[in-house]
Amino acid sequence: MGLRRGIGNFTIQQQEAIVNGRAQGRTFLELGKQFNISESGISKFLKRWVDQRGVQKVPKSGRPRSVSRFSTGTSYVFHVSIPA
Repeated sequence: MGLRRGIGNFTIQQQEAIVNGRAQGRTFLELGKQFNISESGISKFLKRWVDQRGVQKVPKSGRPRSVSRFSTGTSYVFHVSIPA
């Protein structure tokens, strides 16, 4: 069985265990064997963790997706009264 290429499938607890393990002085090789990931994968994860200051997912910038009122199943009824 080969090593996984990334950390995308790790839970938050597993990611924190990698960070804490490294803080306790464990090597990339030890952490890699424990979590079945390559040493370079551990290194890249820790670099990204430091760059993002521990934030799991960085929100994307840009225009939000538009939501159609018809996709929610909500119907709207408008009443217009014209004065006589």
